[in-house]
Amino acid sequence: GPFPAHAPGTIEHVYLVSGALRITLGNDVADLQAGDSCSCYADLPHGFDNRDGKTPAELIIVVEPPRASMSDRARRHERGQ
Repeated sequence: GPFPAHAPGTIEHVYLVSGALRITLGNDVADLQAGDSCSCYADLPHGFDNRDGKTPAELIIVVEPPRASMSDRARRHERGQ
């Protein structure tokens, strides 16, 4: 189904364990088969579609949040955060 955009800089890493899956990110489309993986910025509306519908698609998704800039990290460190 469709998912809203994540914060700018968020990356989704997807590994398809079994089945077939179509990933849509904005206007871009990628078709994955079992064993395929992809990583993409997820700051646009996106979705996953089990194209087969008969065979379950099993996937692993890791969502990597945006990284703070080094200057932000340095300021937090100076403040003891």
